[in-house]
Amino acid sequence: MHPTMESIYNMFKFNTQVFEQVLEGLTEDHEHARPIKRANSVNWVAGHIVRYRYSIANLLGVDAESPWGELYRKGTEATNGDKYPSLDEIRAAWKDISAKMLKAIKEAEEETLTKVPPWTKPGLENSIRGTVTFLAFHESYHLGQLGFLRKFHDLDAAFG
Repeated sequence: MHPTMESIYNMFKFNTQVFEQVLEGLTEDHEHARPIKRANSVNWVAGHIVRYRYSIANLLGVDAESPWGELYRKGTEATNGDKYPSLDEIRAAWKDISAKMLKAIKEAEEETLTKVPPWTKPGLENSIRGTVTFLAFHESYHLGQLGFLRKFHDLDAAFG
């Protein structure tokens, strides 16, 4: 593994486990409820996280596309759930893409990591490595939202 990616790899590996923990005990009755009108649901946040794991895998050369296209893209608003996959489908996609993404991070070479990405955020290294690093933060942020949504649904903390 490239030495600059070891900590990022470990964060994603940890988040892989956390994702399963924060969804534990959430049911169909919970998945589309929102604490306030402008907030996202469990389903939307979980699907959004999965969508971006597909994006990371693609940045690192894996030919894999989110099964839901743009459905969970940033800026889309969660609705009542008519067009969304179930949490079981989201979990299955998570397992599939997580293994591929982790493998791609582990095998990424400097030539790939230093390429200019299709998008970046100000203040980040303008490289695939910088974008993947930002997306590790992005994922952790949304896992925290899922932790809050567990409490909204009167479930115990996922860990800690």
